[in-house]
Amino acid sequence: MKKILSLFLSLTLILSMASFISVSAADEVIFSDSFEEGMSNWVYSSSKCNEENTKPVTDKASDGKTSVYVYDAGEGTFGYRGNMFPAEPGKTYIVSYDHYNIEGCGAKIFVEFLDDADKRIQSTSFGSSKTGQWESLTKDFVAPAGTKSFRLHITGSGSGSGKSYIDNLKVVLGSQAAVTPPEVVVKPAATATGDTLFSESFENGSEGWAFKAAGEGAKPEVKSTKATDGKNSVYMEDTDTTSGSASITSPLIAVEPSKNYTATADFIDAEGVIKLYVQYFDKDGKRINSTSASSKAGAYTAKVTVAAPEGAVGAKVIISTNSTSEGKGYVDNIKFIAAAPSKEAANNSVISEINAKIASAKPGDVIEIPDGTYDSVRINFTNNGTEDKPITLKAKNPGKAIFTGESTLRVTGSYLITEGLLFTKVTTKFIFVFEDGTHHSQIKECAFIDNDPVDAKGKIDPTGQQKWIYIRGQYNKVTNCYMRGKTALGMMAEVIRTSADPDYHIIENCYFGDYKDGTANGLETVRIGTSTQSLSSSYSTVTGCFFESCNGEVETISVKSCNNYVLNNTLYNNKGAIVLRHGNGTEVRGNLIIGGDATSRPTGVRVIGEDHKVVNNYFYNTPANSTAVYVSNGNPNPLIHEYLEVKNADIHNNTFVNNDTAIVAGEYAPSETNASNRIIAPKGKIYNNAIISYKGMNPLITGDKNATELTFENNYAFGKDINYDGGMPSGITNEKFDYDIIDGFVVPKNGTGADIEDLKKAPKSPFEVMPKWVKEQYYDTGKIKFNIVENDPFNDPSDSVEDLIPEEGKIKVLLNGENIKFDVEPQIINSRTMVPMRAIFEKLGAEVIWDEATASATASTFDTTIKITRDSEKAYVNGQEFTLDSPATIIDGRFLVPIRFISESFGAKVEWIDATKTVSITYVLSAFRQEFKPQHSDIAGALTVYGAVQSDDDGGSNITNIFDGSTGTKWAFKGDGSDMSAFAIIDLGESKTLDKLYMALQSHATRVYTFEIYVSDDNRNYTKALEKTSTPAGDGKFNEYSLNGAKGRYVKYVGYGNTDNSWNNITELVITGK
Repeated sequence: MKKILSLFLSLTLILSMASFISVSAADEVIFSDSFEEGMSNWVYSSSKCNEENTKPVTDKASDGKTSVYVYDAGEGTFGYRGNMFPAEPGKTYIVSYDHYNIEGCGAKIFVEFLDDADKRIQSTSFGSSKTGQWESLTKDFVAPAGTKSFRLHITGSGSGSGKSYIDNLKVVLGSQAAVTPPEVVVKPAATATGDTLFSESFENGSEGWAFKAAGEGAKPEVKSTKATDGKNSVYMEDTDTTSGSASITSPLIAVEPSKNYTATADFIDAEGVIKLYVQYFDKDGKRINSTSASSKAGAYTAKVTVAAPEGAVGAKVIISTNSTSEGKGYVDNIKFIAAAPSKEAANNSVISEINAKIASAKPGDVIEIPDGTYDSVRINFTNNGTEDKPITLKAKNPGKAIFTGESTLRVTGSYLITEGLLFTKVTTKFIFVFEDGTHHSQIKECAFIDNDPVDAKGKIDPTGQQKWIYIRGQYNKVTNCYMRGKTALGMMAEVIRTSADPDYHIIENCYFGDYKDGTANGLETVRIGTSTQSLSSSYSTVTGCFFESCNGEVETISVKSCNNYVLNNTLYNNKGAIVLRHGNGTEVRGNLIIGGDATSRPTGVRVIGEDHKVVNNYFYNTPANSTAVYVSNGNPNPLIHEYLEVKNADIHNNTFVNNDTAIVAGEYAPSETNASNRIIAPKGKIYNNAIISYKGMNPLITGDKNATELTFENNYAFGKDINYDGGMPSGITNEKFDYDIIDGFVVPKNGTGADIEDLKKAPKSPFEVMPKWVKEQYYDTGKIKFNIVENDPFNDPSDSVEDLIPEEGKIKVLLNGENIKFDVEPQIINSRTMVPMRAIFEKLGAEVIWDEATASATASTFDTTIKITRDSEKAYVNGQEFTLDSPATIIDGRFLVPIRFISESFGAKVEWIDATKTVSITYVLSAFRQEFKPQHSDIAGALTVYGAVQSDDDGGSNITNIFDGSTGTKWAFKGDGSDMSAFAIIDLGESKTLDKLYMALQSHATRVYTFEIYVSDDNRNYTKALEKTSTPAGDGKFNEYSLNGAKGRYVKYVGYGNTDNSWNNITELVITGK
């Protein structure tokens, strides 16, 4: 090792005496309890606590004979609440206790500071998940402004199950924050830019370094296996994701405040999270700040350049893994160099100054963050403003203070405002956090764009988890923020509930968009609570927000607590819904749901639980096969996370325009699995709703008159059939009603439907809610575009609702509910509706060839070819001759063809609605004529696919997804109950000798799927290659099945659903052969 100057070693000795806070004999013990005298100072923290989960015990103790046992079952937070003790602002309180974690998530001590009204100002918990031994834990707390008292809680983790003992709990009034070192501070010698102040290649061992293992794992070790400088390096490996991190820490290196320093380190074979840090310390040994380089994979040189902050006298170079992630690799050639001023160093220094300004801020202060890009920094916005004088942390110029990498901003306190910041390419798990105990604070006009966790190779990790705005405390607000571009698990905004206390949070006038399609749970855009606390009230509000293409999962807005409000939001082109999944008493009012991309998911509102209200909502042009309002059946004897019975549902004065299924009034779905056994009929009232639609093949209202306890009153539904099981219930009038069109809205004249004045409060476009600077920087420059869906009268003046609702006296053609516009009007000839050829063929996805010499048109899809000739009664479908009632003809220069014959030949359903002279065509594109090259290089012999036909899909997840190389997408399909009705036909281009089929299914712990395989050379005559086969219940990975050398060009996959339902869910499929 190259020795550091003796003055550095002297400084190391000085500061080593002041590394940790200690309790001196002069410190005053103001509270101490070893629980030997029972629990007279404590009360249960909730009514759920009892002697099964929270009690004093004598089977284990660290001091005396008694300790406190806490068993947190993951269904609520159990524990004790202590008495209040006087406290003074600015004073340090040192809390210590002994902790023994038996299993799972460890219990904690929760420290709460209160004002003179006994209202919580600030609260923080600390604990450990290390198991199998007693630990002594200590943490110091500075009482915030306004403090009059403090209180301790002994509590479970609240984030999972676990069993722990707590003993020897003390609170000491610190006489000082830390041991005061000698007055003499050694000053470093003057250094020139470029001087190497410290270097280490471990050629002579690791003298002076501190090596630390992660949990019970092996310590880092000097090895001669690989190196970049000399023969040696240090190998580190951390496989423990619960018990700390592995690290090596350099001796202390003397520095001068405000000077720039660069640390570098060579990494070899790096995997997971293993990073270079630089930490600065003051004369008392207190760490001032910490800066890290982003983790990468493989071989690279990491670099951190950062200015020493004011008060810094020493620095340490640290290589460390992460306490919650795995990581390993070799590190060598570590250097610490006096650096020239750099933008990176200046920015890191700025953040140090910002944190210092925050700590000393007074009510009414405004702290500005200068323009710049701040990589992997942490801001602790901890302070307390007042209602009339909040403390504001803002970008000097909105959108110009940019945070990237592993950055995070945490708000702790009251009346704190964060404004105008941009978070982009951030990889940390929590980006912006309102900490527990924070209240009356706000984030506004900030943007979160394209943030996701990354894997060891630096690519987006779709299985990772990241939460953008994480809301705890009470009375906090998210206002006019912009959130767009997310792939991984985790919410864009989440109200997290760990107790039954109400939240009163508000998410208002925000934009949420471009949440990529996913196949897992946990991809909600906004979530309020989880099932654990779902039967307690949050009183949170989501209002005035615009959700565009939020397609992560079925729950766009997920409500999992009681008494919340979802008001005047717009869901635009989403593959998800407002889902009242757990809890009771939520009001969904004045929301505007505008359809777009095809999906079979509910794209409106889904109702589960008691006392919910769905009123004054407008469901417009949602996709075929989707549902606007879905009222669920319940499970018998449900667990807290299952489907609770619907009671007292109140669904009234909603308007439905051009929806396939407007209302599902309960769906009886028996199953042997209780969570899927939804057989308890819903109860409630559906009244004063207006429905008009011609879209799709499904009934407007579905349910079973004999198996539901929902009642109907004064509802009007017109367009398609009702087809309600057991006959039309009273309270539904199935006839046309008069209406006006006002500002793009259909307004019935009979008093039913939504209140237009309430609907007008919902934003019609994203520009009504996003910050002005986001529009200027991203939309006005063309970086991001607002994609207006078809038939949107609110954003495209050329569109009209009348295009979707047929006029009397004119022939209209609707394809999947969308009006087809022709340059020559449709005609009725010989009782057949004739339409221009090219328009209808192209709408059905066919390629068209016109032969002028024979006046014939040929239209082809993957599996169907139609030939039709002018004035001829003969037409041909795949070579088979058919006789036409009305031959093709030319009118006004356009070749008109019989629309029913053409559509049905391509497999579409055609319906004539005589009352409005409308042809309604429902058609799902089933054939995909494109080449899919093998995507999985680890599967030998994988064959190229040259096209595929599907029986159907769920409205969005089609067969192309199973060839895209990603298990994050899927093809979802099911049959109609008849044999072999759910299938795929895969074209291999030419006859092949088939070896194996590799298939990955959507991950599910219990579902077993059944399928069989056929092969053919001509796509007509098939032979069986694989008998009916059951898959294992899966983890989402590939399973292989032998095809035993079967020969054929076409492979037919027939699916028979799974053990829970009739859906087939394939994420990837590969066929091998030659």
